[in-house]
Amino acid sequence: MRRTIVLLICGLPLLGMSMCHTTTTTPVTPAATTMTVHVQVNDAYSGAGIAGATAKIQTAASTWLSLTTDSVGHGYWSNVPVGLTDTQIEITAPAGWVSASTHHVVSADYTATFALDKAFPASATWPAFRCDLDGVPVASIATYGQTDSVFSIILPVYPEAVQRDVLTAHGRYSHFVLDPRPKYPPYYPSGDFSTPELFRPVLRRVVNAGFIPVVFFDAEITSSMSAAEALALFRATNDPILTDASTMALIKIAVPGWEANDHMTPSAFDAVARYLRSKLDADALEFVHMTPYHAAICEGDGCEASWWKTMADDNVLDGILYQHQITDTVANFTSRLADFTDRLVYGKNGWPTTTGRGTPLYVEAFEYDAYWRTRGQTTEAAGKAWGDAALGVAGVSGYCDGGTK
Repeated sequence: MRRTIVLLICGLPLLGMSMCHTTTTTPVTPAATTMTVHVQVNDAYSGAGIAGATAKIQTAASTWLSLTTDSVGHGYWSNVPVGLTDTQIEITAPAGWVSASTHHVVSADYTATFALDKAFPASATWPAFRCDLDGVPVASIATYGQTDSVFSIILPVYPEAVQRDVLTAHGRYSHFVLDPRPKYPPYYPSGDFSTPELFRPVLRRVVNAGFIPVVFFDAEITSSMSAAEALALFRATNDPILTDASTMALIKIAVPGWEANDHMTPSAFDAVARYLRSKLDADALEFVHMTPYHAAICEGDGCEASWWKTMADDNVLDGILYQHQITDTVANFTSRLADFTDRLVYGKNGWPTTTGRGTPLYVEAFEYDAYWRTRGQTTEAAGKAWGDAALGVAGVSGYCDGGTK
């Protein structure tokens, strides 16, 4: 407490006058030796505070002060030494988020704010596709194309606010399909996001919103190209992303092209698919996507089983993203899915059921109503009914054109 002291000093009287006068002294308040520094830890996507994060601030070479954030993600240290400027603050995140560590120039009442990314979902959840490639209505996309039905790969083209509308509308699903070169004229806008600087923020936003990205890597390959030509074009188109470690860390499910059998020869697909596998993490999944009803990219009657055995034994493919047509019947759809699961899941007629790593092969009911939904010729409800029917087939891992289960 600061006090002011008043002294009354008196001498002998002179000619009847008082010889008293006052002297005022104010003691010097000692300079503060500590200060308060705040920390705020938020979710990078929602902005909500994260409770239970451990925050540490370095106050000397081997000295740290620690705290745990409260229910709104806040905490503070009241005993940080004055004079501390450039220092390290570390956040150990609770389960579900990624920890962070950065330098800060601190001062009294400074607040260090952290926006934590979501942790990537556990690998056990990757094969259980639950997504809607094209079918979820979002009003705010209508001004950018000819429909309000979301084709998920177009997400990067929209402004961030519209992207958030799209991701919120997909909230009941777990996976989200992307392509760094999204296009589907004339129904949707197009764009090119085939660099890490453009595509990584989209991936991070999708993961932070709680989804597992399913990423298609395509190129303008034609069936007249040799395997070497096809691979060279694939690399020229996709290497900026495929060779960037930070971006690839967010891609755990990848696909070498849309309807690959329609524009790649077997040798071209083999070269492209093997190259893509070489750029994925060891635990990542690679799937093939083909035109409706197709089972393999090979030539000759009865070649499918041996083709799949090669793809599986060599750890190239982990399964199929099966495509059907909603103009067919549900019974035929589920029957065809059963043909695949009988073989790739249960091993009928000597088909492989595992990869060379010993992991299972997966059958995903991937696409069945997207083409017609884009054109307004079917409904979101119809797609969901087909997705639910697919899960009734033993061995099917998931769906990706709508469902409720």
